[in-house]
Amino acid sequence: MKNRARNKTSNMMHKILPCIVFIVWSCTGCALAQSEGDVYDDSFGILNFDYSLNVKSNEVLFKEQPQLDYFSVLYQDTVPYALFLYFNPSEKDSEGILKFYDLNFEGDKYLFKQEYGNKITFLAPKFNFRRIFGKAEGDIPPHVDEVWARVYRDSIVYIQRKLSTRSYQHKDYIKDTGPGVPPKYRGDLKKLGDDLSREFARSNNGERIDSILLYEATIDKLEHGDGLLIDLKLIVGNHSPFSILIENALQKTKKDWTPAFLHTGRLTKSKTKIYARLDRDGTILLQTPRMLSSRYK
Repeated sequence: MKNRARNKTSNMMHKILPCIVFIVWSCTGCALAQSEGDVYDDSFGILNFDYSLNVKSNEVLFKEQPQLDYFSVLYQDTVPYALFLYFNPSEKDSEGILKFYDLNFEGDKYLFKQEYGNKITFLAPKFNFRRIFGKAEGDIPPHVDEVWARVYRDSIVYIQRKLSTRSYQHKDYIKDTGPGVPPKYRGDLKKLGDDLSREFARSNNGERIDSILLYEATIDKLEHGDGLLIDLKLIVGNHSPFSILIENALQKTKKDWTPAFLHTGRLTKSKTKIYARLDRDGTILLQTPRMLSSRYK
């Protein structure tokens, strides 16, 4: 009798759970159907849930780096766009170390490949929505997937968020930029790169140069919300006529920056990186990070 009662309860919960999820999903859809001018609350998601797997996906990495506690990957539609590596405290670093890579930023992608190559395995999840929610992927409105994956030595925890395409494109939705918005150049980096391309074409005498440069700088916070570029230094590449051209141009922009803005509501002094690449056709790409590192100063 007790087993029959348990089975009956289990069957009821199996039927009720998809209904509960469907009601939440439907109500969220109603909220998103408001007019374009409305300011939404935090309910951009259609579905939110977490899921864990017992799998050793990066066993070699953890063996090679015993101080590594875990790493987190932020995915958008199965593509990793941010990576955080958390290292345990050691004698050299009593507070532990956080390494951060903005994988949408060419400078961090370059550093990541130099340091880790193919040592990190990225496993983007593929969920069976029919099995979990009683709904197929096609039954869910047009959406963008955002997934956090926290990878441990012997397991992965996924936190999945499905965002409606409409809310994701809405002006009030801010794509994840970390703890705040990174410092920005107030001008047009593409135009600056085009101007430098023409200047370099006139002055280059065929000398062998590094075509990829990466700079680190600090954007100081001044009065009235202004920023100032200081402490510019080359961290990838060698000094050459190309680096001199880039450095001179950046020094001229030192007052044309906006400081980082924390989501807590204040401007702050912060470090940033500036990536410069000379392509074979002579064009110059300049780029800054899209995400703010969690270490500001």
